[in-house]
Amino acid sequence: MNILGLINNIRDPRMEGKVIHKFSSIIFVGLCAVLSGCENWSDVEDYCEAKKEGLSQYVDLIKGMPSEWTFTRVFTLLDLDHTEYLLRTHAATLVSQNKPSDQVSINEKALRSSKRKGLQCLHSLSAWCHENGLVLAGKQVDSKSNEITAIPLLLKSLALKGNTVSIDAVGCQKYIAKFINDKQGDYVQGLKRNHPRLYQEVENHIKEKGITAANQLYDAFEQGHGRLVCHRYFGFDATFLFQMQD
Repeated sequence: MNILGLINNIRDPRMEGKVIHKFSSIIFVGLCAVLSGCENWSDVEDYCEAKKEGLSQYVDLIKGMPSEWTFTRVFTLLDLDHTEYLLRTHAATLVSQNKPSDQVSINEKALRSSKRKGLQCLHSLSAWCHENGLVLAGKQVDSKSNEITAIPLLLKSLALKGNTVSIDAVGCQKYIAKFINDKQGDYVQGLKRNHPRLYQEVENHIKEKGITAANQLYDAFEQGHGRLVCHRYFGFDATFLFQMQD
């Protein structure tokens, strides 16, 4: 089933007789805008106006393009669990039709312009599949500090067997690593000084073993964001970490 077919299965939460734009059109163009990088509803409106001719090939925009306030109201009223299920179904279909992936990246993002008087900036967690260019799952969190408890909930919805999950330093927790292993997955976790003892042990271990060509895993220049960057990766046996108690 294509994305429009899935959208048509979402219940329109608006009151009949008081709407101008077709529900499926609002959802479709809104998703196109967000997937193209728009970060707030004003961006979505601008994107849709700029792409109106192309979007009109797929949905009915005879009443014009919805305003940012219309996007805000409609998406606020959605049954998020049902909508997420439909989008995951579509994503799973795309993944099955494209090359397989064995890496899932867990990313945090602050939603720009979401902060309002009396309300904190919204944060979201997403599971990103680079090979297929897809967000496999997402979860909204109240603040950055709540990511630690939200990460297992996000991972719970994913099939991790045979996959490697990469997470930044906020997810560097024993129980998250165990959760991934229990689902038969592997993990790469960022480590910063918020774990002082572990950080010091790793730092001392690297100094003791030395950074040499023997443990070099990757060395190459890569072009990105208008810059030429040299990336070098080194690997070390970390079995000693399992002897640590905390």
